[in-house]
Amino acid sequence: MTMKNIILGVDKDSSGGAAAIAAEFAKRLDAHVTVVHFGSRASLGDDAVAEVVKSLEQSGVAFDIRLEQPTVGATITDSFVNMADAIHADLIVLGSRGRPAPVASLFGSVSREVVRTAHVPVLIVRDAAQQRGLTARLLLVVTQETLGSTEPDAAFELARGLGARVTILHVHGLLEDAVEDLLRVPTTRRPDHIANRLLAKFGAAGIEANLVIADNHDGLASEITRAAHDAGCDLIVIPAGTSDVAERWVLGTVDEEVARRSDSPVLVAPPTDSARTGPGDR
Repeated sequence: MTMKNIILGVDKDSSGGAAAIAAEFAKRLDAHVTVVHFGSRASLGDDAVAEVVKSLEQSGVAFDIRLEQPTVGATITDSFVNMADAIHADLIVLGSRGRPAPVASLFGSVSREVVRTAHVPVLIVRDAAQQRGLTARLLLVVTQETLGSTEPDAAFELARGLGARVTILHVHGLLEDAVEDLLRVPTTRRPDHIANRLLAKFGAAGIEANLVIADNHDGLASEITRAAHDAGCDLIVIPAGTSDVAERWVLGTVDEEVARRSDSPVLVAPPTDSARTGPGDR
């Protein structure tokens, strides 16, 4: 996996930090940025356009701006994901207002829906991230979904490209071992084994990494947010996950809740079976 083509979604409510983060990533990964807004320039606002352009110009990265109309019969989310596929994007960057799940469920959230349907990693940036410096340490969250996710490849590419150190986190469930034994989960598919394997992979590549095992006392989202803060991580990488309808309504998925609570940008990696395939892959 490489990240040479970044698509930055912009609207009047976007986080001001998203453009800055996209610019930083593009500069350090030697990538191109495509800025996309669905609607007219008037609906976006001249000030918002100028802010994005200024941030990208100051960084000296290559970029272009596309003002598009939604595809007839499609939602903004569908149109955006289709655009990302059409230009063979490797990374999507979106700003977020960090609304709680019930509010997002009622009024909609483009970033939330893009995370669920995108075929490439999605980086969610809240306003607080605007004040942070260059990415120096990323938190790689290992869960049951990691093995079938593009997350390890995305984290490896980012750590290498950004020159970042890595903290690998496995939040150990209170009954995790007993459940895995009961279900006869093979050792190679268990999160603790995957975490140690990733630690060895980063070390072999000369990337500084350490492993943290945390007990799940306060919920997965709380433990991830706490670990990111304690380790001084400024980027969180997590596999896309699912939850039942009731849980999603109240709390949202784990990646949503982490993005809402943390000041750090959160990168959500899609499952390998939904990742983009074809001529656009590199």
